[in-house]
Amino acid sequence: MQVQVTTLTVRKNGSLSKRPATAGAEVLRFGRGTDNEVLLPDVRVGLAEAELHANESGLFINQVGPNPLRINGAVTGASAVKIGDVIRIGPYEIIVVEPPPGFDVALTLEMKEPLGDDLARLQSHSRIGLDRSGLGKRGMSWFAFAVIALLFFALPVGAFFLDRHPDPRPNLRQDAAAPAKQRALPKAVNLSWTAGELSDPHKSFADNCQACHDKPFVMVRDEACLTCHSGIQHHADPKVVQVAALDQTRCGSCHQEHNGPHGAIVRAESQCTDCHANIKSVAPNTELSNVGPFGAGHPQFKVSVVADAAAKKIVRVSLDSDLRPVDKPNLKFPHKDHLMPTGWPKNMEKLTCASCHVPDSGGIGMMPISFEKHCASCHGETLKFDAANPAVKVPHGDPAAAVRTVADHYARIALEGAGANEPDAPEIVRRRPGRPLTEPERLEALAWAKAKAAEMTRFVFDDKRGCGTCHTVENDGTTWRTQPVLLQASFMPKADFTHAKHTTTSCGDCHAAETSVSSSDLLLPKIESCQNCHGSENASAKVPSTCISCHDFHRHDLGPMRPRTALPITAQNKQ
Repeated sequence: MQVQVTTLTVRKNGSLSKRPATAGAEVLRFGRGTDNEVLLPDVRVGLAEAELHANESGLFINQVGPNPLRINGAVTGASAVKIGDVIRIGPYEIIVVEPPPGFDVALTLEMKEPLGDDLARLQSHSRIGLDRSGLGKRGMSWFAFAVIALLFFALPVGAFFLDRHPDPRPNLRQDAAAPAKQRALPKAVNLSWTAGELSDPHKSFADNCQACHDKPFVMVRDEACLTCHSGIQHHADPKVVQVAALDQTRCGSCHQEHNGPHGAIVRAESQCTDCHANIKSVAPNTELSNVGPFGAGHPQFKVSVVADAAAKKIVRVSLDSDLRPVDKPNLKFPHKDHLMPTGWPKNMEKLTCASCHVPDSGGIGMMPISFEKHCASCHGETLKFDAANPAVKVPHGDPAAAVRTVADHYARIALEGAGANEPDAPEIVRRRPGRPLTEPERLEALAWAKAKAAEMTRFVFDDKRGCGTCHTVENDGTTWRTQPVLLQASFMPKADFTHAKHTTTSCGDCHAAETSVSSSDLLLPKIESCQNCHGSENASAKVPSTCISCHDFHRHDLGPMRPRTALPITAQNKQ
């Protein structure tokens, strides 16, 4: 019900002041407590005194407090009331009046029995203020100011200068056995200025505030950071992108200490998107795209693929193209043929992704693929060329050495008379070993060796069982060669992806290796695959991911971000 309560107050000149107020409640409560709809602020009134509510027959009031409830002068515990009735609660008189339009009930409230001299007499026996305790407000304020200034200003400043190390940036790696410097003031005086717990990498010098705060009342300067972090890398190549803000931003703007053991790196998206959301306005010559939050504003992934293995040319291509980017490592490798569900014949090992792709020690990327570790167990037979001498193999990865190995092998057989297992060889090659040769016989044997070596060299480089099975083989009539192979260690070198954090998903969820028929197929997922699980910074139903979840701010391929100022040689830092 909607209720209008009008408070009546008699002014000193005898006029009547009216202050209306409205309230809306199913039950209208009266009392000194601030939770009542009708507040009766007098010490003679209980916290809760009465409740007024409406029913089918009209208004009804009942007593809920210790004081008597009077209706039209009669004491009652509960009673129906109507317009014109006078309700008395303590010193207050409440009259039910005709409600104006829009209201269900209207009341007037007036103090009829002011406390008067009783209040003054009560206050004279009580001390409830500083003025009655003998301590003035001004004196207490100055005393509190002096205590605070001493404990939280004078003593910490004194400790800074009295305990100051001779070197403005003390050597943090000094001999641990050296005697500790005696403090002029207890360490506890600095605790009032401690902003919070240091990150784990900086806890080794947590007691030495001057290691970073080398000047009083000055923010931590970059020079203090560069004492240890002199080689920290730049963010953008200053020769290509001239961004003054990068040189003018303090280290402490992004690396904020005293936030606990979780690190001193600010991970908010805004640290990156403030510039990269409209990167063209910051660096007009950049080839980068505008980047927003990962959940919605991040562009399609760009990958680094081999454009020319011989020239070691790498290009970056967006996966947003309708035509899948092509990688040209100069290697013939169909993933589909190596991931046969039933395995290869002749009881050979059934291959899986993990047979070749082994995570590195950190679980971030994969170890490099090599013939000796990953291919030789199945393809090692392709290096053999003489069935009678199965222990003889050509070296892998060196075509010229392979040609020499074949030629030397058959030359040795011809000159030593070890060709008993060569039925097509002339008799001089199949002679008893050890018999000396005449010059004509030597020439005849070498001619056979040369022809046999040429035949077996073609066999070694054959595209059906030899080098040509995996490599592109070339022969200009005099020289055999294979096109150089260039396998990418990372297709996304500008991003960090930790395989160890994604072990709950199978390889096939992101890499369509079972259907790939060529090594030129780029088996990388698009950004939509990652966005199925990862969202932006404030995502609730997905994994919250900020820019530095995948990208490093300091690029390891660039030089130092800040020049290092040489420190003076002192007894503490000459080490």
